[in-house]
Amino acid sequence: GTKYKQLMVNAAGNAPEWNYSQNFYTTRKTNTSWDGDSKTAGTYTLNATDFDATIPSGVRALVISLSAMWASTFDGIVNLVPGGSSGNGLLVRAQVANFLQDANGVVPLNASGEFSVKIAGNPSAVYIDVWGYIL
Repeated sequence: GTKYKQLMVNAAGNAPEWNYSQNFYTTRKTNTSWDGDSKTAGTYTLNATDFDATIPSGVRALVISLSAMWASTFDGIVNLVPGGSSGNGLLVRAQVANFLQDANGVVPLNASGEFSVKIAGNPSAVYIDVWGYIL
């Protein structure tokens, strides 16, 4: 992968640190459970390797595109945060009924390489695509 220099906040959200190793894919990495399936409200814990088994241990963050759709306006959110964390991360919310709401960004992982998907409002479709990772 191409190496870039980037300043990012650590998974605890309290200290900026430099990171140099980023790897980007030319095609998205998907998971069959997160490729447009409906979901019920709750918290789901996913591991980076659920999307690509070749992601090395010690990965700190994933580059993700997130899309979700609800049948009703203002009916919920999908929020990606480091595994076991609270607060807001990469987030989409139901603003228009039956249209995909999209967001792209970097999602920090916990020490186990996990992130949490926090869902409110029973979306009719959720897509999580991984486009790269940061060591």
